Amino acid sequence: MSTSEQSASSEQTTRVTTVVFYDAYGNEQSFEVPGWIGITSKLADQAGEIAAHLSESEEKTGHLDTTLQQIYVERPYRDLSTAPKDITVVVLRRADESGMRMLQEFAGRLDDLTLLAALVHGRLGASIADWRFDEVLAFTRGGEG
Repeated sequence: MSTSEQSASSEQTTRVTTVVFYDAYGNEQSFEVPGWIGITSKLADQAGEIAAHLSESEEKTGHLDTTLQQIYVERPYRDLSTAPKDITVVVLRRADESGMRMLQEFAGRLDDLTLLAALVHGRLGASIADWRFDEVLAFTRGGEG
């Protein structure tokens, strides 16, 4: 996955889209593809990779319920395996009530809502107007905080 040049701040971040679906047993499954599909990249650019993931899941279960959801994620590290011990996640919902969600991840445990709002605004720039804060979550690697 490549780092993003789309962030409004000078901070180097990685943007991915988490694709969520339910398998034949009703279990939620997910995988990530680079970029924000439909925002910073076209769906057609990732269609092959998405189809490959869904096909692989179908082979494992014999059936696939393709109820899909996409969640946009931006993090200051390449992936969760390189995340620091503590992270703070700001959950945003699309202002147009479409149900789209975005997760803005930050290294460390941050409790100051004013600071978090400024950090998210710094990353999203003017497009912050398209999103509303939903909740703030803190996690410790190896468990939830």
